Amino acid sequence: MYRWVAEGAIALLHWFRRLRIRWEIRDDIHHAFVTLGCAVICRRRLRTALCREEGRAIAPGGWPARCVRTRS
Repeated sequence: MYRWVAEGAIALLHWFRRLRIRWEIRDDIHHAFVTLGCAVICRRRLRTALCREEGRAIAPGGWPARCVRTRS
């Protein structure tokens, strides 16, 4: 594994406020939050990749974000 890959993953996880500083004393709770953060990051990447593959753009704002057709 390259160093920049690990640093990029850690930087993405730092967007989650709960993971910046470790507040949980128990290891299992911290591990659960790290796992949840990784799942959210993977979902965002997959959504972006699928929208690009379909030739669509991601709608700004709103939840859940969805792909919308671009005008051709």
